[in-house]
Amino acid sequence: HALNLYDPSLPDPVGSILECEGNLILTNAARLTVFAGLAHPELGADYGAKVRVGGDVWVGSNCWIYPLAHPTNGASVLFSMRNLTVTNAGGFQADGAGYWGSYGTSGQGPGAPGASCHGAGYGGTGSWGYLAWSEPGRPYGVSNAPTAPGSSAGGRVSYSTTNYGPYGGGSVQIRASDTVTFSGLITANGGKGVDLNGGGSSGGGIYITCKTFIGDSNGVLRANGGAGSSGAANGGGAGSGGRIAVWRINDLSPSVVSASVSGAIGRPGSASQNTSDPGTIVWGWLPSAGTIIRGW
Repeated sequence: HALNLYDPSLPDPVGSILECEGNLILTNAARLTVFAGLAHPELGADYGAKVRVGGDVWVGSNCWIYPLAHPTNGASVLFSMRNLTVTNAGGFQADGAGYWGSYGTSGQGPGAPGASCHGAGYGGTGSWGYLAWSEPGRPYGVSNAPTAPGSSAGGRVSYSTTNYGPYGGGSVQIRASDTVTFSGLITANGGKGVDLNGGGSSGGGIYITCKTFIGDSNGVLRANGGAGSSGAANGGGAGSGGRIAVWRINDLSPSVVSASVSGAIGRPGSASQNTSDPGTIVWGWLPSAGTIIRGW
């Protein structure tokens, strides 16, 4: 992801804060990009930036919010608001916005593979690349509350060629105190393997909580794994799918939202091509508010 090119020689920032007491409206092809720092002083280690809107967030058509996780420790951006509306052909774009594709190594993150040719894991296990030694990346995190981004695979290291590997899928964290109306796209796919034998990165995490969820068939949630590079017999393994969790008290959706955490093809084009594991999807119910009566 071009916006998430990490330079390890630069100092890491403290987590940023964007506070809007009223409404936050994106229209006319607007873009909002938020970079996470190492950690946010108010939110703990899982989050590196906070966007707090006192009113509503409205994301129009062809308008995009780019949340970029911290590339080495995985701290994410947390969005909170009263109501969120994501219209058709707009939304949150976090493809390749997770753990960074490090230079010529096996990757970054808890699901990084043991060798640069294997796929990364997150919601499942990545698939094997052409080398028999070491292993693909393994699952991590929890399905009910996926705060972490996807892990990266390594860049190719062969002869005189060394490259950056693909970034993992990012992390989209949404906490609405009232309603999420969703007809757009939230995407956190992992990157495809590079060069002849690089592994693919894993899909990222999407975690939404709200009182009422209203989605339709135009809405798409996806955190798919990245395919391995195509090098015939020497191709790379694929990254696993990520994790999606949507928790709500009420669901007034008129039609079904599409949700995808697919694995991908590893060693494409070879006789021993394989597929990485899919990730996890949770559609959960939060308890409704009630009244407690105590007597004695």
